[in-house]
Amino acid sequence: MFEKFDRNKKTIIAAICFLIVAIIGYAIGTLIYFLANSSTFLVLFSISFPFMILTYITFILGFLKFGIDRKGKLSFILFYLARFACIILSLVLCVLYLYLMGTLKTSEAYYIIISPVLYTIGYLVGIVIK
Repeated sequence: MFEKFDRNKKTIIAAICFLIVAIIGYAIGTLIYFLANSSTFLVLFSISFPFMILTYITFILGFLKFGIDRKGKLSFILFYLARFACIILSLVLCVLYLYLMGTLKTSEAYYIIISPVLYTIGYLVGIVIK
């Protein structure tokens, strides 16, 4: 479907997807903030959102640099490891925030699922746009 688009159009489509995710995420976070007087969702979304974009970028760059030669395979593995490093770092930062705020054992700890959902979105956008 997207094979006929050039690189600039694919970048614009990805940016629009991320903008829509940001608008929806911050709208939900603002709604939760005003209804439950809790800013945890907004903070965890703000922590995870840049890592979602980095996950997308490492996915795209990994496939752009991928080749049959040794250098291409090495770059694919490095981008693959960088993607997992982004995911783990973001999850650690989210858990650290919840721990330091003392909300790790409360119902707000369920907001930790924001990170995997955002990575899944970033990964799916990477697959579709690739």
